[in-house]
Amino acid sequence: FQSLFIFPGTKWCGAGDVAKNYDDLGVHRGTDMCCRAHDNSDDNIPAMQTKHGITNRNLYTITNCKDDRKFYNCLLNDGSPSSVAVGKLFFDVLRTECFAYTYPKKCVKKNPIYIPLLSPKCKKYELDTSAPKEWQTFPPSNFIKEYNDRKRNQRSQARLTTAENDPEAKTKYAGVWVQSEELEDEPVHENENYFGNLVEGNDITPAMSEEPLNNNSQDVKPTMTKGLLPLPELHEKANQTSQDLSS
Repeated sequence: FQSLFIFPGTKWCGAGDVAKNYDDLGVHRGTDMCCRAHDNSDDNIPAMQTKHGITNRNLYTITNCKDDRKFYNCLLNDGSPSSVAVGKLFFDVLRTECFAYTYPKKCVKKNPIYIPLLSPKCKKYELDTSAPKEWQTFPPSNFIKEYNDRKRNQRSQARLTTAENDPEAKTKYAGVWVQSEELEDEPVHENENYFGNLVEGNDITPAMSEEPLNNNSQDVKPTMTKGLLPLPELHEKANQTSQDLSS
């Protein structure tokens, strides 16, 4: 029964996990490794529990923004259809919030089209650096938008390189052969700002948290407790998302 809440082809991406041990991964290994690391994050708040003065009223676990950012970046860097589907479900469909210890956020631009449960009330935030830091929750960045932006930039670079290597092309460097390596997605680095809806978000990065966090989450044996993507119709949504990506 538990397998109904696990993303197809994985053993760690879903509500709980079905792995026999820490090294047991599904056929989508890259995606599963991202989920496994996220599952083993130390700083989280289970459903209907309180920590850091924050009560999680969701039906699933929320995690420190530092670990959510690692999860976000891991899925982006893997870039496989399964990773993109999981990222879309977790960050864009569920819109799972994270929590961090930083300056208070304030809304500077409201969302003109607010639909409860489907869109956020605020479109842009900024941090009030004049106030003391505090524990608070933050909405996620738009995962699929960033993924599409990365792919679009990659295609633009590919077209530019092709034009430069074509003697007939009317460009500044026409006929000049450009030695270039095979194009790859530029990886997302840990120091990049995870919060896409902040005007001034440098200090909001979870790395600035004054609370000690375990940075070796991938080496920790599973605690077998978490709440990721608890969707009764997960298989249907996952298959639909995968088909959309393939088309």
